[in-house]
Amino acid sequence: TREGEGLARRLVGAPAPSAVDRLLHDAPPATAIGALAAGAGAVARWWDRDRDREIAVGGADLVRAGIPPGPAIGRALRAVREAVLDGRVEGREAELALALAVARGEA
Repeated sequence: TREGEGLARRLVGAPAPSAVDRLLHDAPPATAIGALAAGAGAVARWWDRDRDREIAVGGADLVRAGIPPGPAIGRALRAVREAVLDGRVEGREAELALALAVARGEA
């Protein structure tokens, strides 16, 4: 499909796992399959390894640490997921520290 071919072209310029995740997260399955058929091997890697990868912290952890419910929590958790996918943070403590910094506007 045209959408799959277009996605495949965008994936060529998105080598970081977090960039691939952003592109594929909301893509319809048919579009992702079309991108794979068009030669975007990143789709298979994302599907097998990163699609369902979970982070060790959640919104409740941030609320317990004093962050009020709201958009800052979502931004923080997205930043942690990206950092985990890209190998920039590892372990619960590092994830929580990053999440708190982002939620507080310090990172």
